[in-house]
Amino acid sequence: MIGCSFIATPAKFLAPSLSLATALEVGRATFRVVVVAELFLALLCVLFLLRLSGQRFLVWIAIGALGVQWLLVMPQLSVHTDAVIQGAAIGGSSWHWVYIGLEVLKVLMLLFVGLSRFNPQTR
Repeated sequence: MIGCSFIATPAKFLAPSLSLATALEVGRATFRVVVVAELFLALLCVLFLLRLSGQRFLVWIAIGALGVQWLLVMPQLSVHTDAVIQGAAIGGSSWHWVYIGLEVLKVLMLLFVGLSRFNPQTR
């Protein structure tokens, strides 16, 4: 998640010979692959919730953020991306900031859950 959303995605926009439309098409393909991986991992998280004590609500927050991203935010971003690819001169989208915020939320929740596993009191 960190590698895709916070490193690879912004980095492709630094390539001077890559047009905005092409970068957006690459991004769309990338995020389609990422959603499959994230949904698979979310399923695993749900299965592990049966064994997890203490931090279950944080995992559910991360899974909920994933659901909001893919059911609400991504369709809005897709409309924006389609317009830019077709050559429309439109400004930025606040939906990008919503997506980024949800990514940060997911990372923080999962990081906290992972780190809490090292604390014997939260097991």
